[in-house]
Amino acid sequence: MSDAAPVIEDLSTRWMNAWVNLDYDVLEALIAPDFTLVVSAMPAGQMARATWLATCSRYRCTEFRYSGVQVRQ
Repeated sequence: MSDAAPVIEDLSTRWMNAWVNLDYDVLEALIAPDFTLVVSAMPAGQMARATWLATCSRYRCTEFRYSGVQVRQ
């Protein structure tokens, strides 16, 4: 089995960069149809894919960075 961590980190970085740049073509391509955002601080407040995409332009991400990535296969 190949190491999935670099692939997941690359896809996640592309996703966040697409959000920063409001690149909806990339966001549409990367986010699965059944995507649901679950925030650990509010697990009951799930956000569906369409809602998350609609929120991107109002809740702007201007920069991001990962301080550590852990992937379990």
